Amino acid sequence: MIENEMATTGNDIENEAMKNCGACQEQIHLNASLCPNCGTRQGNLSRRFFRAVTVLGALATVLSVISAGVALAPQAYSFVWPNPRPNIFEMNFDTRDLNTRQFGVFDLYNGGNRDVFATKLVLEPQGELFEKLGDVEISIYETIPAGTAVEHRIALISSANPTPRRARLLIEDQYENLRAYLIERGSFRKECFALLPMNASKMLRAPEGRRFRNDIASTTMSTSLTYLTVRDDRELDAVPVQDFYVEAAVYFSELCIAEIGGFEVFMAAVSSE
Repeated sequence: MIENEMATTGNDIENEAMKNCGACQEQIHLNASLCPNCGTRQGNLSRRFFRAVTVLGALATVLSVISAGVALAPQAYSFVWPNPRPNIFEMNFDTRDLNTRQFGVFDLYNGGNRDVFATKLVLEPQGELFEKLGDVEISIYETIPAGTAVEHRIALISSANPTPRRARLLIEDQYENLRAYLIERGSFRKECFALLPMNASKMLRAPEGRRFRNDIASTTMSTSLTYLTVRDDRELDAVPVQDFYVEAAVYFSELCIAEIGGFEVFMAAVSSE
């Protein structure tokens, strides 16, 4: 009994003389100033330093997770709430003469959060007089990444058929007179006519006090852009282009002049009241 009590007392004294290392948590002597296991200097300062390092490490981990979440947020938002917004800012042609026009340059941009593939630009003449002429479609076939602008250039006369078109410009009321003449005789064909869009920009507005900005223009045109979303390859309805003022001239094919009876008949038709 006495021996057991003495052993217990000895163990208690031994336990009291030990402590845990502030770094590796291994047991070391109570008065040890240096841990024999990890080499960490003991004391309140070292323990506080170790705790501070642990807290800072945890904080860095949390911040890295938050940063990753912020970086991925736009992609997640675009996936859940896709909002492609392709548009056209400006279009310019090398000339306003149908017979010599060869190329056009289009400044396109996408203000949405989803990449798009623009397929075509559709220009529709305004007014009942021009309904029979149909729309002008310009093929684009250009990818517009989200939040970026691109310049797209197209050739209007292909290398396979470089011969310029031959057509005569109709000015002022000549189109209206010729249209009435051909309809009356049942010989109106929209293939004989061509609508030629003029240069346009978001910054241009309709002229004040005049019918048109261009002296050869006969009508204005509304504009829409057809596109595919890149991820789902789904064609959407044409999106109207707002605040894009476009004027167009009207041309009549010289081949059709021969069909209606020659140049004298043509001149009489365009000048008749």
